[in-house]
Amino acid sequence: MTWEFLRPGHCCAITSASAHTLFYRSFYAAIYELTGDKGLNLFGAIRPGCWLNMVPACGMMVMPEASSGCTCSFPIRCSLALAPRPDRIRGNWTVFICHGPTRPVKHLSLNLGAPGDLRDKDGTLWLAWPRPRAVSNIGYGHYAMKLYLKDRVIPGMGYSRRDDRGVTIGGTSRPWLFTSWALGLQSMEIPLLDRKKGRPPVSYTVRMGFHSEKGERPGKRVFDIRVQGKVLLRGFDPVRAAGGPGKAVVREFKGIRVKDSLFLDFLPHGRRPGREAAPRVDFVQVLAAPEGKK
Repeated sequence: MTWEFLRPGHCCAITSASAHTLFYRSFYAAIYELTGDKGLNLFGAIRPGCWLNMVPACGMMVMPEASSGCTCSFPIRCSLALAPRPDRIRGNWTVFICHGPTRPVKHLSLNLGAPGDLRDKDGTLWLAWPRPRAVSNIGYGHYAMKLYLKDRVIPGMGYSRRDDRGVTIGGTSRPWLFTSWALGLQSMEIPLLDRKKGRPPVSYTVRMGFHSEKGERPGKRVFDIRVQGKVLLRGFDPVRAAGGPGKAVVREFKGIRVKDSLFLDFLPHGRRPGREAAPRVDFVQVLAAPEGKK
């Protein structure tokens, strides 16, 4: 698949580069770190010039002032220098693009309710679902990578998130994976293979992440997990499974055979569960078994 990057904003300038980073104008100053392929970061409120004035130099990026006299209205008009600093624990939220085929799927990591996409320190790309509404005002439509999933949520519930900064959640070193979720998620259909191309079924490992809030009581949020039409986990209680409230827990199912789509169902105990009893799911991860293994 061809690697590509997008300049979704006004871009009357030249792309410059160092050994590890691209610099260019995308309405604001745009920075793409190549080594980890962690996506595009925008430095807002300042306007790069219409030529080559984002200059990498000895580990820094310097940008001489080049907007005075321009009709573009930006609040900051000055020269700028950026120096390296230690990476944040989780990195930055961004939006990944892809215009190629999305099947067959070898690995797919869905961060439910997340504000954007993120590649973690292990190299795993976590895609937000629902997809970010990434729209440019210069002709690019919804440029975020397309995912053709189908989901069903209890009416009145849905996807939510909270700020992960400063948050500690027991049972995980990645709290940002458990600060967004789908509340009341009933089912998901995830296309993994294209049956029309005659591909044989593939065996997948499916992982799901859950968390409970502090103060949640065991026995309140209980549900069954059904995969490919078969209940694989009955009476799942995230509080009990994690050993107490305010903790994260992951469940893994191996050897899931898929012909075209993966079907997941979360079946609450009780006919009309409220927000305190409805299934709540933080992430879904799908990994194809190595070729030759079933």
